[in-house]
Amino acid sequence: MPVNDQTNVRRLRAAARQIPARPEVAVDDLDRGRSAGRSRHSKSTQRKLRRLQVALVVCLCLLSIGTVATIMTLERRSDEREQLIFQVRKLERGLAEANTEIEQLRSDRDSLVAGRMPDLQPLSYDQILPVERAYVRNIAFTLTKQDESEAHEFRLVLSNEAEASVVPRLSISLFDANGAEIGMTEVSAAVLSQEGGQLALAPGEVRSHSGVIALQKERVPKYYQLQIY
Repeated sequence: MPVNDQTNVRRLRAAARQIPARPEVAVDDLDRGRSAGRSRHSKSTQRKLRRLQVALVVCLCLLSIGTVATIMTLERRSDEREQLIFQVRKLERGLAEANTEIEQLRSDRDSLVAGRMPDLQPLSYDQILPVERAYVRNIAFTLTKQDESEAHEFRLVLSNEAEASVVPRLSISLFDANGAEIGMTEVSAAVLSQEGGQLALAPGEVRSHSGVIALQKERVPKYYQLQIY
């Protein structure tokens, strides 16, 4: 071998001896590292599970509280509704009893008025009320209104079935609910002459006569009385 080659070999060997040897990793150290890593991962997972469990418990508690509150609110509203229904039914029963009593009082009053003044007749507007007495066939009343004033008009149908002429002479009176007279008018020869109408009803003649009854008191008429003289 040439001298130069031998010199190079010696140098390479010397350099190789100067390079530090790579430490060998023990198997036990690797196992302990892997075990520590797995332990850290397990603890992290457990912490996450605990957080999830706590969150789940909190959600369940909130849901339970909300459900209980909703049920209590519904029950309270149901109780209030039942109380309102009870009050309404109680008022309805009271109103029905009051109406019954009012009707009874009206009936008693009408009976008293009719017993005291048997000639009074119930007053109805815009209806033909049959009379069929002497020369009066029927009568009708009409309530007219203009602005704030009211007028109580009447219309008589007169019929003479006799063989001789007849001069009408009668009166129409209005009464309130208590039987007090509140207005009156007459149909007579004097009235007919003032109105320019015919005085006498000829035999077989049918005629109508209209007029207005002025009220002396501001009350509502409930009865009327027709007197033929």
